[in-house]
Amino acid sequence: MKTVITAIIFLIISSSCMAEGWGSLGGGNEIGESISVYPAWDSYEVASGSTSYNPKTDRNLFYVQVERHGNHPAIENKTYKDLRCEFKANKAHEPIGFSCEMSGISPLAGATYKIEPNQNPKDCSYRYMYTCTRGCNNPATPHKMTQSYWECVEQN
Repeated sequence: MKTVITAIIFLIISSSCMAEGWGSLGGGNEIGESISVYPAWDSYEVASGSTSYNPKTDRNLFYVQVERHGNHPAIENKTYKDLRCEFKANKAHEPIGFSCEMSGISPLAGATYKIEPNQNPKDCSYRYMYTCTRGCNNPATPHKMTQSYWECVEQN
C-alpha cells in the first residue's frame, strides 16, 4: 500500500517539473535564407563522439546553419561550425546580449544582438527576441531572431 501511495505522489510531483534546455534560435536574412543557431554541444558530432569538443573549454562554440530556399540544384544549405559567440547576462543571470567574434564568414560573424524577453505570459511563440545592434550591414546577417521556449505552458 505504501508503494502505491509513494508512486502516486511521485507522479503528481514530477508532472509539475519542467526541464530547461536550448530552444531553437533563428531568423531570416535579407537574401531570403533561414538562419539557425545552436550550441556545438547540441550537435550530432558531439553526440556521436566524432569531434574533439571539450565541454570545459568549448561552451561558447556555436553552429550556424543556413538554409537556402529555392528549387535550383546549385542551391545548397551550409553549416558554419565552431563560431565563437558569447552571451552577456544581467545580475539575475538572464541573457541580455549575444555577440559573435569577427572570425570566419558565417552570417553571424561580428554581429551583436540585444536580447529582450517575451513580456506576454500567454504567448508561447517565442521566449526571447534578438535584435541586431552592431555588425548588421551584411545582407546575410539576420536583423531579428527569435529563440523558442524549450517547453512552454500558456498561462490563462
